Amino acid sequence: PPFSITKLAPVSATITRPKLGDYINTREEFQWRCDDIFGWLKEEKLSVTVDRVFPMEDVAQGHIFIESGQTKGKILFQW
Repeated sequence: PPFSITKLAPVSATITRPKLGDYINTREEFQWRCDDIFGWLKEEKLSVTVDRVFPMEDVAQGHIFIESGQTKGKILFQW
């Protein structure tokens, strides 16, 4: 059903749908950025906090957890 995004204003919420093409224009730039990110991970200049991993059969429980606001890092769904 249609949803008025003005309903989000009181809680400063936003809706976005970024896609890779908005940020990366060429295959070479994609490779360069991947090399940077994975290099930073390897050198421990960048860290990723994974809060929980849910199996795909528990995807509903994972979404309930996300919506609860209790997350302390990334939530992953594993096949």
